[in-house]
Amino acid sequence: MISTSDRHDAVQLINEARAEGARLKTACAELGIGTNIYRRWGRGGQDRRPQAVL
Repeated sequence: MISTSDRHDAVQLINEARAEGARLKTACAELGIGTNIYRRWGRGGQDRRPQAVL
């Protein structure tokens, strides 16, 4: 599982890459995640998985 702090860091990295001109799909692929996951993580919120590390 990916911790909440790691998710936040991944979103930050992708946002920085996009600010420098990278395409969303390419930036996500570099981290091994899909664009839908990026969007979900970007919305934030509480992780509702039972085993989630908060």
